[in-house]
Amino acid sequence: MIKITLDKLNKSFEIKEGESLLSLLKRNDFDIKSSCGGCASCGDCVIEIVSGENNLNEISFEEKTLLGNVFHITKERLSCQTMAYGPVTININKHLDKADNRFNKPLLRKKAEKIALEEENESGDFEPKEARDSGFNRPQRFNYSDEDENKE
Repeated sequence: MIKITLDKLNKSFEIKEGESLLSLLKRNDFDIKSSCGGCASCGDCVIEIVSGENNLNEISFEEKTLLGNVFHITKERLSCQTMAYGPVTININKHLDKADNRFNKPLLRKKAEKIALEEENESGDFEPKEARDSGFNRPQRFNYSDEDENKE
């Protein structure tokens, strides 16, 4: 069995030969976004390779098409197309951050409270209190009438 380590989470898993990193992560209950279901057509399942890039399969044509030929700079691969043949360390924190922001109910509650705290200004528009107190002045509406044209 081949050892895959998740950087910064201090977790390791064993992967079967020929299994993609995406299927390993999903099998271990990590919510890795993948719109195409692992067909290398969406580019959502990007992960960062921290170490062990020599223990991975070659980058496929589909992967190069989506990510470009800059792996040596970005260290990013599509997890659905990446298979390990030796120990590898990966970073999936981008997926964890997105999942937290998307599904974290306290954050949604905070946003709703902020909207509720907005007060109506004189023109009937809603403007956040922070914008009014910061010295920022919203541009005034330009009122154009035929009388202004006749004055010139």
